[in-house]
Amino acid sequence: KDWSDFSKQLFNDKENGGAGNNGRLAFYYDQPEILPTAKAAISRFDENDEAVEEYKDNGLGAQDIRGIVESQFMAMRQHMERFGVENSNKVLATGGASANKEILQVLSDVFGANVYIIDSPDSATKGAALRALHGYQIKKNDGKFISFKDIIDSVGGPSYDLAAEPNKENTEIYTKLLPRRKKLEDKLPRL
Repeated sequence: KDWSDFSKQLFNDKENGGAGNNGRLAFYYDQPEILPTAKAAISRFDENDEAVEEYKDNGLGAQDIRGIVESQFMAMRQHMERFGVENSNKVLATGGASANKEILQVLSDVFGANVYIIDSPDSATKGAALRALHGYQIKKNDGKFISFKDIIDSVGGPSYDLAAEPNKENTEIYTKLLPRRKKLEDKLPRL
Protein backbone atom coordinates (compact mmCIF):
# COMPACT_ATOMS: atom_id res chain seq x y z
CA LYS A 1 0.00 0.00 0.00
CA ASP A 2 2.28 2.80 1.23
CA TRP A 3 5.11 3.49 3.69
CA SER A 4 2.63 4.46 6.39
CA ASP A 5 0.86 1.07 6.26
CA PHE A 6 4.21 -0.70 5.98
CA SER A 7 5.53 1.08 9.08
CA LYS A 8 2.37 0.31 11.07
CA GLN A 9 2.80 -3.40 10.36
CA LEU A 10 6.56 -3.31 10.96
CA PHE A 11 5.86 -2.03 14.48
CA ASN A 12 2.66 -4.01 15.04
CA ASP A 13 4.13 -5.73 18.10
CA LYS A 14 0.81 -7.41 18.90
CA GLU A 15 1.02 -9.36 15.64
CA ASN A 16 4.75 -9.86 15.19
CA GLY A 17 6.10 -9.73 18.74
CA GLY A 18 8.35 -6.73 18.14
CA ALA A 19 12.12 -6.92 17.83
CA GLY A 20 13.13 -10.43 16.83
CA ASN A 21 9.69 -11.23 15.35
CA ASN A 22 8.94 -13.49 18.32
CA GLY A 23 11.85 -15.75 17.39
CA ARG A 24 10.74 -16.23 13.79
CA LEU A 25 13.53 -16.05 11.19
CA ALA A 26 13.19 -15.94 7.43
CA PHE A 27 15.13 -15.54 4.20
CA TYR A 28 13.49 -13.70 1.31
CA TYR A 29 15.37 -14.21 -1.95
CA ASP A 30 13.31 -13.40 -5.02
CA GLN A 31 16.39 -14.11 -7.15
CA PRO A 32 19.43 -16.32 -6.62
CA GLU A 33 21.62 -14.86 -3.89
CA ILE A 34 25.41 -14.58 -3.98
CA LEU A 35 26.02 -14.16 -0.24
CA PRO A 36 25.17 -16.84 0.68
CA THR A 37 25.06 -18.66 -2.63
CA ALA A 38 21.43 -19.67 -2.31
CA LYS A 39 18.61 -20.43 -4.69
CA ALA A 40 15.73 -18.02 -5.07
CA ALA A 41 13.22 -18.93 -2.38
CA ILE A 42 11.28 -17.64 0.56
CA SER A 43 12.25 -19.72 3.57
CA ARG A 44 10.38 -19.05 6.81
CA PHE A 45 11.10 -20.64 10.19
CA ASP A 46 9.18 -20.54 13.44
CA GLU A 47 10.68 -19.94 16.88
CA ASN A 48 11.69 -23.65 17.01
CA ASP A 49 13.52 -23.51 13.65
CA GLU A 50 10.79 -25.53 11.96
CA ALA A 51 10.11 -24.55 8.35
CA VAL A 52 6.69 -23.01 7.83
CA GLU A 53 4.92 -22.22 4.56
CA GLU A 54 3.55 -18.91 5.77
CA TYR A 55 3.20 -16.84 8.90
CA LYS A 56 -0.24 -16.55 10.45
CA ASP A 57 -0.95 -12.99 11.47
CA ASN A 58 -3.61 -10.34 10.96
CA GLY A 59 -3.61 -10.79 7.19
CA LEU A 60 -1.75 -7.49 6.68
CA GLY A 61 1.68 -9.10 6.67
CA ALA A 62 3.04 -7.84 10.01
CA GLN A 63 5.22 -10.92 10.55
CA ASP A 64 6.56 -11.00 6.98
CA ILE A 65 7.18 -7.25 6.95
CA ARG A 66 9.21 -7.44 10.15
CA GLY A 67 10.82 -10.63 8.84
CA ILE A 68 11.94 -9.01 5.59
CA VAL A 69 13.45 -5.96 7.25
CA GLU A 70 15.15 -7.90 10.05
CA SER A 71 16.40 -10.58 7.65
CA GLN A 72 18.13 -8.05 5.42
CA PHE A 73 19.80 -6.17 8.27
CA MET A 74 20.82 -9.27 10.21
CA ALA A 75 22.35 -10.65 6.99
CA MET A 76 24.30 -7.43 6.51
CA ARG A 77 25.55 -7.50 10.09
CA GLN A 78 26.41 -11.19 9.97
CA HIS A 79 28.33 -10.95 6.71
CA MET A 80 30.15 -7.79 7.76
CA GLU A 81 31.25 -9.51 10.96
CA ARG A 82 32.36 -12.51 8.93
CA PHE A 83 34.65 -10.17 7.00
CA GLY A 84 36.04 -8.67 10.21
CA VAL A 85 33.91 -5.53 10.52
CA GLU A 86 32.56 -5.60 14.07
CA ASN A 87 31.25 -3.16 16.65
CA SER A 88 30.62 -0.30 14.26
CA ASN A 89 29.25 2.72 16.06
CA LYS A 90 27.81 4.34 12.92
CA VAL A 91 25.79 3.19 9.94
CA LEU A 92 25.25 5.45 6.93
CA ALA A 93 21.90 4.78 5.28
CA THR A 94 21.22 5.89 1.71
CA GLY A 95 18.55 5.26 -0.86
CA GLY A 96 14.77 5.27 -0.80
CA ALA A 97 14.22 3.33 2.40
CA SER A 98 16.42 5.80 4.28
CA ALA A 99 13.39 8.09 4.30
CA ASN A 100 11.52 5.60 6.50
CA LYS A 101 12.31 6.26 10.17
CA GLU A 102 10.88 2.91 11.28
CA ILE A 103 13.16 0.94 8.95
CA LEU A 104 16.10 3.04 10.16
CA GLN A 105 15.19 2.22 13.76
CA VAL A 106 15.35 -1.52 13.04
CA LEU A 107 18.68 -0.99 11.26
CA SER A 108 20.01 0.87 14.30
CA ASP A 109 18.75 -1.83 16.67
CA VAL A 110 20.21 -4.71 14.64
CA PHE A 111 23.65 -3.10 14.44
CA GLY A 112 23.55 -1.48 17.88
CA ALA A 113 24.77 1.70 16.21
CA ASN A 114 23.59 5.19 15.44
CA VAL A 115 22.20 5.51 11.92
CA TYR A 116 22.90 8.61 9.85
CA ILE A 117 21.35 9.72 6.58
CA ILE A 118 22.40 12.10 3.82
CA ASP A 119 19.77 14.76 3.39
CA SER A 120 20.02 15.10 -0.38
CA PRO A 121 18.64 13.61 -3.58
CA ASP A 122 20.56 10.71 -5.12
CA SER A 123 22.06 9.80 -1.74
CA ALA A 124 22.52 6.16 -2.78
CA THR A 125 24.59 7.23 -5.80
CA LYS A 126 26.67 9.60 -3.68
CA GLY A 127 27.15 6.92 -1.03
CA ALA A 128 28.29 4.41 -3.63
CA ALA A 129 30.72 6.90 -5.14
CA LEU A 130 32.18 7.67 -1.71
CA ARG A 131 32.56 3.94 -0.97
CA ALA A 132 34.36 3.46 -4.29
CA LEU A 133 36.67 6.36 -3.48
CA HIS A 134 37.25 4.88 -0.03
CA GLY A 135 38.31 1.53 -1.51
CA TYR A 136 40.51 3.22 -4.09
CA GLN A 137 42.28 5.37 -1.48
CA ILE A 138 42.94 2.33 0.74
CA LYS A 139 44.39 0.43 -2.23
CA LYS A 140 46.49 3.45 -3.16
CA ASN A 141 47.68 3.54 0.49
CA ASP A 142 49.06 -0.04 0.23
CA GLY A 143 46.00 -1.48 1.94
CA LYS A 144 46.37 0.58 5.11
CA PHE A 145 43.06 1.53 6.67
CA ILE A 146 41.65 5.01 6.10
CA SER A 147 38.49 5.99 7.92
CA PHE A 148 35.40 6.66 5.86
CA LYS A 149 35.05 9.99 7.67
CA ASP A 150 38.50 11.03 6.40
CA ILE A 151 37.38 10.30 2.84
CA ILE A 152 34.22 12.37 3.27
CA ASP A 153 36.20 15.21 4.82
CA SER A 154 38.78 15.10 2.00
CA VAL A 155 36.18 15.79 -0.69
CA GLY A 156 33.95 18.11 1.28
CA GLY A 157 31.37 15.38 1.16
CA PRO A 158 27.78 15.62 2.26
CA SER A 159 26.84 16.15 5.85
CA TYR A 160 25.03 13.38 7.68
CA ASP A 161 22.10 13.72 10.05
CA LEU A 162 21.40 11.40 12.97
CA ALA A 163 18.25 9.45 12.09
CA ALA A 164 18.07 6.66 14.70
CA GLU A 165 19.72 5.56 17.93
CA PRO A 166 19.75 1.92 19.02
CA ASN A 167 17.52 0.42 21.66
CA LYS A 168 20.11 -1.73 23.45
CA GLU A 169 17.49 -4.28 24.58
CA ASN A 170 16.54 -4.84 20.94
CA THR A 171 20.20 -5.06 19.93
CA GLU A 172 20.66 -7.84 22.50
CA ILE A 173 17.68 -9.72 21.02
CA TYR A 174 19.20 -9.56 17.52
CA THR A 175 22.66 -10.52 18.76
CA LYS A 176 21.20 -13.64 20.38
CA LEU A 177 19.35 -14.53 17.15
CA LEU A 178 22.44 -14.37 14.93
CA PRO A 179 23.84 -17.86 15.71
CA ARG A 180 20.42 -19.42 14.98
CA ARG A 181 20.16 -17.39 11.80
CA LYS A 182 23.59 -18.62 10.69
CA LYS A 183 22.63 -22.28 11.23
CA LEU A 184 19.43 -21.82 9.23
CA GLU A 185 21.25 -19.95 6.48
CA ASP A 186 23.73 -22.83 6.19
CA LYS A 187 20.79 -25.16 5.46
CA LEU A 188 19.31 -23.12 2.62
CA PRO A 189 19.23 -24.75 -0.84
CA ARG A 190 22.44 -23.81 -2.66
CA LEU A 191 22.97 -22.86 -6.27
